[in-house]
Amino acid sequence: MVSKGTFARFNDDVSVLIEGGGSETRAAVCRRGRESFEEVGPTCNPHSVGRERANQNLCALIERIQKHLVRHGACNFSVCLCLSSIASQEEIDALISVLKNGAVGFVEQCEYVIITNDVTPLLFHDGDIRNRVIVMNGTGTGYCAFNEYTGEIARASAKEYLLADEGGSYDIGLRGLRATVRQNDGRGPQTALTEYLTAWSNVTPTELFEFIYSSSEQKFLIASFAKYVAFAADDGDGIARSILDLSATEMRLGVDAVARRADLGDDFDILLCGSNLTRESAYLRSEFLGLLGDSHPRAEVEIFQGSLTRPLLHLQRIVSRTESIARAIQNGIPFRLLRSERVHLAEISK
Repeated sequence: MVSKGTFARFNDDVSVLIEGGGSETRAAVCRRGRESFEEVGPTCNPHSVGRERANQNLCALIERIQKHLVRHGACNFSVCLCLSSIASQEEIDALISVLKNGAVGFVEQCEYVIITNDVTPLLFHDGDIRNRVIVMNGTGTGYCAFNEYTGEIARASAKEYLLADEGGSYDIGLRGLRATVRQNDGRGPQTALTEYLTAWSNVTPTELFEFIYSSSEQKFLIASFAKYVAFAADDGDGIARSILDLSATEMRLGVDAVARRADLGDDFDILLCGSNLTRESAYLRSEFLGLLGDSHPRAEVEIFQGSLTRPLLHLQRIVSRTESIARAIQNGIPFRLLRSERVHLAEISK
């Protein structure tokens, strides 16, 4: 197992935990490991709503958290900030700039801040350090493998909808909408997906063009059709099932890729998370589990549902006490561990 050592001590009393996905941002305040406050706001993913609006959403959420902390006399606290949009160290730098300029009073009081993406806490979701592959399928897709013995981390996809994210909600939704267009203009077969347009957004195939191209949030809008593809697949529609078959295949490729690059062999856990695997489609989950059984028969598969509150607390504990784990994460995942010093944030790990 990766060696352990002292790194930094976090405030074990009050922790602020912020998790941001493609459609919403959740925040929680925990006191001595128990949640005492929760707040939900709109997404702070710049790839979904633009950078200016994303920054405004994040700062507004932080302001509400700060008011809660002030009301309850919490003067010192640690922060874990994990956002799906954190795909590079440059994104972390941009986020630090937002915190400096838009949330100065908040960061002045922080003892420590962790900034990373939403896959990192899932590697230690149960508090254990072990061989594990994370499969995320929500608005986009992401795969991450961790080798407990070497500290090797391998990742795949998670490069947003133009470069990757195959098999995620945007990809599924886009394929589903295209199938309705193809039926309508005679290039494709009949599909029940056309009937779901009304339930989705009360539009007809002839209204779809104007509806999509006039939207200021096309990524989110298109991704929202994915659950109707799931409904149609669960009801037996052949076109919808073919779309989800492609998604299952992409996920298997993702697992294969990161497990191989992290040299996990055939003995590791697989954690499934994201709306498409946990609640939207019984058909997609069944197909994917079947493929996993064929390619990784010894892997233990678990489904993760709920918030990241507990995984974030585990992550905070592990990286604060285990220097080698923090270094391993930093080498494989966009990650920064910071110490607040008045108005500016000074790095203690870079």
